[in-house]
Amino acid sequence: MIEIFGIFLQFLIFLILFTFPFSPNVLNKYLVKNFNFSFIESHSINIIFFCYCCLLISLTNIKLEIFFYIYLSLCLFFLVLRLKEFFFYLNKLNNITSYLFFLIGISLFILIAHDLRLEWDGHFWLEKTLVFFNNEPIKEISNTKTHPEYPHLGPYLWAFFWKNSLLETEFFGRFFYIYFYLVSVFLMIGLLNNKNIYITTILIVFFVILTFDKYLFGGYQEYLIFASLTIFSRFFILANFEKKINLKIITLLILILFLPSWFKKEGLIYYLIFSTTLIYCLNYSLKFKILLSSFLIILFLCHYLVYNFIITNYDFHAPLNIDKIINYIINLNILMERTFKIFLHIGIALLKYPIWIIIIISFYSNLLFFKKNKAISVYFLYCLILNFLFLFSIFFIFEQFDFMLRVSLDRLIFQTSGFYSVLFILLLNQIRFKNYK
Repeated sequence: MIEIFGIFLQFLIFLILFTFPFSPNVLNKYLVKNFNFSFIESHSINIIFFCYCCLLISLTNIKLEIFFYIYLSLCLFFLVLRLKEFFFYLNKLNNITSYLFFLIGISLFILIAHDLRLEWDGHFWLEKTLVFFNNEPIKEISNTKTHPEYPHLGPYLWAFFWKNSLLETEFFGRFFYIYFYLVSVFLMIGLLNNKNIYITTILIVFFVILTFDKYLFGGYQEYLIFASLTIFSRFFILANFEKKINLKIITLLILILFLPSWFKKEGLIYYLIFSTTLIYCLNYSLKFKILLSSFLIILFLCHYLVYNFIITNYDFHAPLNIDKIINYIINLNILMERTFKIFLHIGIALLKYPIWIIIIISFYSNLLFFKKNKAISVYFLYCLILNFLFLFSIFFIFEQFDFMLRVSLDRLIFQTSGFYSVLFILLLNQIRFKNYK
């Protein structure tokens, strides 16, 4: 019974923590004028803010409990100050959607609590989690036995909510992964121009069924990237390519894209691919693009400096053997065999996660039939091409080629699916508009 109470309490703590510091009113006033931010939109931005706070605190020796009580106190203080505004936006929430968010969230929490298994990679990430849980210096990350080169922010978040849970139980730390994922799904569906709550409810349940994989909540970090990229896609729509660019929105988008680089190694590649493509697609002056590119480089250097001088570990998962790579390329049999197997496993991954079938259909429909979505679709198309080129090249050079294809490719393909899902919502909006025109 105490565990059930702890689960409900953890959900309440998430709700309180992520009301700080940005309320919808603050975002309406300072981020984008003439745009009415919703509660779930401010909630998602606050999660991104919280992750960056955790990133900064993780580089210090501040104890998890102290950080938790300071942050929670600030949240409660600002919540009291904005109590009238909080209840105003709370009353604007649709009751059915709110109940659904609560019901799905609690159900998934209980599901994970019922099945306490850690999957294969979960044990590797747990090593890093224990470093933070035991309040050890961050340099101890480089002394973990398996994959010390893995990024550390996911384990820090895991340890933070584990340490500060009611029962100090491990799986409470993984609840954040579920909550982050769920917020991103509701945020994405909130983009739908539809007042029929039953259609919205069906669509939310449909997305959860398509994208929920209990296996990946067994200690894996894929959902942290999935949720971050999904949130990016929602706010990317605010960056209108045809009008004057809002520098605040562009900065927010770049910071959201930068976050996955602290979750997994490939997150740094996603950051470079998606952010440089964003700058390329912006209809703005060369001077402005150079300024943004400089910002990207500064963030990249920060990432390098942290891992090279503070954590003292900037190694890659596998060293590159240039001679073998050249041999793979010039040997026609190896080239054709590996190419065929990569495409085969990509196809299997697309079938395993059918959200990709919907994404592909949405790409095709938006590009060919709806000119309003064309500029947005072109951006995502460029990202998709570069994304799959990256996957192809990185798997092509693995020495444990067949093993890595079996155990990794499907997860890598899945974790970016949220990034492209916005195209399906845009397609639904266009179809609905066309029908009512």
